[in-house]
Amino acid sequence: MIFAYNLLLLKRHPGVHPVHSLSVSLSESVLKAQLREYGEALRLQRTAAGLTQAQLAESMSERGHPWHGSTVSKSESGDRDPSLLELYTLAGIFQTSVSSLVRAEASKAWLRRERELLISDLEEDIEQAKAEAADRERELSAITERETEAIKQARERVAWMEEAIARHRSLIESEDAVSETEVRHTKGTDAEDR
Repeated sequence: MIFAYNLLLLKRHPGVHPVHSLSVSLSESVLKAQLREYGEALRLQRTAAGLTQAQLAESMSERGHPWHGSTVSKSESGDRDPSLLELYTLAGIFQTSVSSLVRAEASKAWLRRERELLISDLEEDIEQAKAEAADRERELSAITERETEAIKQARERVAWMEEAIARHRSLIESEDAVSETEVRHTKGTDAEDR
């Protein structure tokens, strides 16, 4: 939340300006004035776009922000602090820049800092995602190696079983041949004995 962050920082560290690039020290009343200025800019953008508060709330809700008419009303009166994502969504709805919604210089400096922090966070997320992808590739490779080895072992077992079947068939055929020879021989001996 843009302005609440500044207010919170001022309350925790009086005299310290939340936007380090500016040398001026902002009071709580100046920050509240920024919220009112944002609210006025929002109201001007909404009316210029020909939207009612309810229509703007519906448009925001469709884009993932659970807004209601009262949310728009509080925002326009300066009683509600927008998030950075809400500002980007509003800028998209009005086809304008975030800066046009946040006109105060301190707010613009804060917005720049927030964008830089967002970029930094996204870059960290990218590095983390790359590391996770590399870990998963290593896991997949290890799984693939294990599965390849398991398949190789299964094929070796199948080959061994096929060889065993072939040996046993050969033995059966040999035994059958011996038995047949013995039967012939026995028949021949029986015939001679008679």
